[in-house]
Amino acid sequence: MDPPLPNLTPRLFSQPLKQLQTQPLIKPHLIPQTPLPIDYSLTEKRCALPPILHQISNSSSTSIHPSS
Repeated sequence: MDPPLPNLTPRLFSQPLKQLQTQPLIKPHLIPQTPLPIDYSLTEKRCALPPILHQISNSSSTSIHPSS
């Protein structure tokens, strides 16, 4: 897979993907072709994050900027 940015090395491109897989926030799906493409999908754990992050964001903005 070619990196989306010309100055981005394949290692720097793949490293965040590997980290997301170990979390596990994404999972790879190998497609039987040559060259071997890899498609990624979100895991159930990742799909549960937006509501939690939204609550944290709302909570922190209220703490930083309390209403008068």
